[in-house]
Parts: sequence; C-alpha cells; structure tokens
Amino acid sequence: MFGFRKRKSNLFPSDSRGRRETIMSIHRYVAHDDLMRDGDTIDLLLELISDESDPFLRSAYVIYYIGSYKPFVNGNEETARRIADLILADDGWTIPQTSCFLNMFQRACANSYDIEEIGRWEKANAERLVR
Repeated sequence: MFGFRKRKSNLFPSDSRGRRETIMSIHRYVAHDDLMRDGDTIDLLLELISDESDPFLRSAYVIYYIGSYKPFVNGNEETARRIADLILADDGWTIPQTSCFLNMFQRACANSYDIEEIGRWEKANAERLVR
C-alpha cells in the first residue's frame, strides 16, 4: 500500500548517546524536567527503532514503549506522541489529530494494542505531508 524508502531516520543521530539525547531533549521540552524512572526502556526503544526502516513501526515502537512502560516521571504520553509525530514527519507522513487518533493512542498506552496493530492503524490513517 505504501512505498517505504529504505533509509534511516534523519531525526536520530547514528551514535547511541546522540539518540538518547534527542529523546531527552524532546522530553525536556514537553515535561520541563529530566526525571527518568527507567533508562533501560529508552535504550531498548532506541535499539529497536534504529534497526527498523518502516516509519510506522518506528512510530509504533515509541508509542508502545514510552506510553506503556512510562520510563519518565512526568509527560510520558505527550513525549511519545511528539516523538512519534516527528518520526512520521521525518519520512513525509502525518496522522491527523482526530478523536479517533486520540482514542487509539490512549488505548495503545494502556496496552490494549500491540506494536503491529498500532503500525497498521497508523498506515491506514496517515496522510502525506505537502512539501
């Protein structure tokens, strides 16, 4: 249905420290703090998304891992949504922020969906960004 360019995201630097700092910068912008509960979840997430070429699955990993495991003290859902939006936008996609999206997002953060279901939902509801 969608043609994916086989490339790594420009959003995340190639080194692990740079990728982690990108996540932390976005979180600081959202939550105005650096308080983290579980750095291992972030490390696992970064490993998973760096190996994935499909932007919808990269986005789904972010929503699932940050939304479900809540590695930060505050702002997990908003951080996950912002990073997921940036991953999709980096590849030329957007998902309109409708009530349908918010319902899916809330259910995904409550572990009602798995990663593949989130990715399929995103593909079905994505729109190309106008450049």
